Order: sequence, then C-alpha cells, then structure tokens
Amino acid sequence: MRCSSCETMLDAYLERELPHRAAACVRLHLRTCEACSTLLHELRTVDGLLATARTPELPPNFSFATMAEVRNVPAPHRRTGTAWVALAMYLVCAWIAASVALAVARGGRWTDTIAAAASAVTSGGAWHAVTGTLHGFSSFTPLVVPAVAGILAIDVALVAALYFFYRAVRPWLAARLANGEHP
Repeated sequence: MRCSSCETMLDAYLERELPHRAAACVRLHLRTCEACSTLLHELRTVDGLLATARTPELPPNFSFATMAEVRNVPAPHRRTGTAWVALAMYLVCAWIAASVALAVARGGRWTDTIAAAASAVTSGGAWHAVTGTLHGFSSFTPLVVPAVAGILAIDVALVAALYFFYRAVRPWLAARLANGEHP
C-alpha cells in the first residue's frame, strides 16, 4: 500500500469504519511506515483534544450583537478591471510581437525602427513614437493583414479553449476529485 492511499483511509481506520481487509492493509502499512504512523498518532491526539473540548458560554444577546456588528461592516469592494488589465497587457504583448516579426521581415533593420521610435519618444512624446513606428512599417502594410488575422485566430482559439475547459474539463475534474480519484 502506498502512503497516499493509506493517508486517505486513516480517519476511517480510527473510527473503525474500514472493511476488515482494508483495515488489515492499513495496519500492515503502519508497521512499516513511520510517516503514516506519526500521522495516525497526530490524528489520535487531535481526536482526543476535540473530545475534551468545552463548549464556551455565550452571552444571552450573542446573536443580536453579532448581527449588529455584521450590519456595520462595510460591503466588500469588488475589484473591477483586473480582467481588462490582463487583456490589455496581452494585446500590448501581441502587438509588440507582431511589430518585432514585421521588423525582422524588413531584413534585419529593426534596430533602425526602434531607434527611430526612441528618438520620437524623447523629442515628441508617445504619440509621435507610435506614428513614427507605424510610418516605418508602412512599406509592409500587406503583411499587417495576415499578422492581425493570425493574432485574432490565436485569440479565438484561446477563448474556445477556455470555454471548453470551464464547461467540460473543470466539472469532470471536480467530480473525480470529489470521489477521491486521482486524475
């Protein structure tokens, strides 16, 4: 018996709820495995502490006071925009990758384009850098359409994969894990 199988049965072993054959396998494993024996000892200690635990005395207005405190707690602030930030970062990275690919397609003169963009940023700001870079790629306009189509195709494939995962794979995994099976 493996430790992973034994560990999942230790609670039932302590409660004497295992079938005779499974209990015998666990008992045999515990004789040879110190880690599982230590875990069983810890579980017995926890069970003993829980059995001797006292129920605390609550004041007579405990429920009323608790509910009054809960009403005074401000509503949790829901963070918005995290998905939009991730999407924006993805798009920026995708367009940078497309720009680098186009620059490499220019015959390795992409350093000239980056240098032109850097000088445009220092002299005229970000808008001048963007327009200057786009002007540098203007001779490769026919390549832009397939690049954009490729980026959009990747986006559609990623959305489809996420949809499939959440609709099919995730429930299947949850059911297997709930039954104690390993995927």
